[in-house]
Amino acid sequence: MRDTRESRLLLVLLVAIAFALITVDIRGGEDSPVDGARGAAAAVFGPIENGVSSAVDPVGNAITAVRDSGQRHDRLAQLEQENAALKAKLGSDDRSRSRLRQLDNMLRIAGQGQYGIKGAEVIAIGAAQGFSWTITIDIGANDGIRRDMTVLNGDGLVGRVTTVGPDTATVLLASDPDFTVGTRMEGSDELGFASGQGDRPLRVELLNGKAQIKKGDRLVTFGSQADRPFVPGVPVGVVSRVDPSGGDLTRTLYVTPFVSFSKLDIVGVVVQTPERDPRDTVLPARPRPTPTPTVTVTVTPGAQDAEAPADAPRRGRVPARARPVGGAVPMRLNRILLSSTLVVVALVLQVCVLARLHLPGAVPDVVLLAVVAFALVYGHVGGALIGFGAGLLADLAPPADHAAGRYALVLCVIGYLAGLVKPENGQLKSASGPMAVVVAAAIGSTLLYAGVGALVGDTAARHVGLPGLLFTAALYDLLLAPFVVPGLMALARRADNDPLEANASAKATDISSGWLSSGTGLRIGGRRGGLGTLKVKAARARVARAGRIKGVKRL
Repeated sequence: MRDTRESRLLLVLLVAIAFALITVDIRGGEDSPVDGARGAAAAVFGPIENGVSSAVDPVGNAITAVRDSGQRHDRLAQLEQENAALKAKLGSDDRSRSRLRQLDNMLRIAGQGQYGIKGAEVIAIGAAQGFSWTITIDIGANDGIRRDMTVLNGDGLVGRVTTVGPDTATVLLASDPDFTVGTRMEGSDELGFASGQGDRPLRVELLNGKAQIKKGDRLVTFGSQADRPFVPGVPVGVVSRVDPSGGDLTRTLYVTPFVSFSKLDIVGVVVQTPERDPRDTVLPARPRPTPTPTVTVTVTPGAQDAEAPADAPRRGRVPARARPVGGAVPMRLNRILLSSTLVVVALVLQVCVLARLHLPGAVPDVVLLAVVAFALVYGHVGGALIGFGAGLLADLAPPADHAAGRYALVLCVIGYLAGLVKPENGQLKSASGPMAVVVAAAIGSTLLYAGVGALVGDTAARHVGLPGLLFTAALYDLLLAPFVVPGLMALARRADNDPLEANASAKATDISSGWLSSGTGLRIGGRRGGLGTLKVKAARARVARAGRIKGVKRL
């Protein structure tokens, strides 16, 4: 589709607005003027995410059980011998016992530390949204939750509250690269600051460069002024590696957190701080060494003992990107209603369903696919406008915790560029073009988001495996595209009374394969048209011959 000066000016205007939002939000800090919009988005999306989470929990549990089936081989073999009703009952009992155990452990920590807590359930995961590690919990301002409250579970420190809605709240996890907490070593009381590194161990900078630290030492939170955002004494993790000091003023440690951030379910928000510092009393008891019997063996050549690796498997987290919709014609009311509804559905599906699958690498980006689909129908102007709106929604809706405007900028650019691929006649002749657009959009949006973050001082992209993230983002979106893009394009054409949609419906026999069967105007093999097309061509040929004959007579 042809680019024009007016459309380029529109893109520049949207990008400028996005940068203005980013600047205002970052400079505002805790009193950002955007917080009101975030609270409104939390009020709207919180109940939706809560309801969807309740509906998809059984599916997520089933997928988790399948993923962990290798570790549960013996138990599954035993359950196969029982009848279906008993297996279902046992499965339900197992989940109930697991949640009860989590709640008991959390109450034990609260009692030992004298923390007053409010229990909550994780209803959405923001692993896919940019490079932030966030969750949404099902309690908010109506339950007494405020910003900068400590969040923990039965294992230790989970994170802190960053955004509060009426009935939900967003929690920044301790694994987020922007997360920092003051720590204190057990016993030695050495102080430091722990920072998240995504799915890698926490990085701790000790203030004493000559501190004597060894692997296995444990850390707790030091506490903040007025106990906000962190109360003292919450278990943080265990030292897994110590870098040589080298004479530096500080010393770097790597700490494996007590909390498994990919398996969060029941958490607690500290609403009442302890009267005194609990120090190390909340730390779990150290495991007692198992006595090893002395055995006399006869050594045979080639016999060696292999020690199993002790590192826990890593799980990748992803930032999700949100995508818009648009076109080269003015946005009409039906386009606005359709695109807004589908973008909201895509965003809820992304953060409440796909993010909870904990797939390695990125999260399938349904919002991006929606933006690409609408841009291929409406063109570059509509793509930029819908992209901006979808991105802004993803910036504000929980569990997003980045500067407002970043996704709006990324998605308006992606929608604009995707819309330029739309042919002048609106007919896409093959599926290869849209598939290439999907791959380019998945890679480009991730890189653009990381680039915008670097401009505003967000270094989170350094702490993730960017090549692996790019590969999984392109792969997941490519696999999901045939199930999402054609249907959205068909809905967009139908809502717009597009003649291509009518032709596609009338000539379904010519489009029985590929994406064209969904009425998107694409063609994979075969010819589009039929008797009607031949008649039109014959009529045009007769008019052309008549014109030539009249010209000869005038001569």
